[in-house]
Amino acid sequence: MKKNTMWKISFVAESAIIAAIYAMMTLVLAPVSFGPVQFRLSEALCILPVFMPSAIPGLTIGCFIANFVGSSYPLDLIFGTLATLIASILTRKFRNKKIKNLPVISSIFPVIVNAVIIGIEICFSANAHKNMREFTVLFFSSAGTIALGEFVCCCIIGLFLYKAITKTEILKKFNR
Repeated sequence: MKKNTMWKISFVAESAIIAAIYAMMTLVLAPVSFGPVQFRLSEALCILPVFMPSAIPGLTIGCFIANFVGSSYPLDLIFGTLATLIASILTRKFRNKKIKNLPVISSIFPVIVNAVIIGIEICFSANAHKNMREFTVLFFSSAGTIALGEFVCCCIIGLFLYKAITKTEILKKFNR
């Protein structure tokens, strides 16, 4: 088999494995993974695009599957998945910007993107967009709780995951 074909097969396989792990983690921990206050432990995996581009479709598809099965917000299928895609691309793009050998800048993108997009999504799902004052209050409270959960999962747990991966060199051959 040609090297290019093998690379494509491994890319798809890696993406599928990441999607399955993300969806499984989100759904197993469903009581804290969905709603206006979220603690998606699976979001720690958002550090993976630093190591491998196959994590971008993997995380995106995993998020879509988790939202399809577990979310009560129909808009989450589109906008939750879009937030994960945007955050994954930005994480990959800024992977070489490090502070004390940690990709802190990369890990902050899921926090910001999800807080803004999911915050707006929750406001629209609650019909708060009809009243600007109600929208503003609900947006900042929702975005704040989403950002807090994302920060813990991405910037604390995700960076521990990053250190473990780099220390053990588990993904050394995947780092492209």
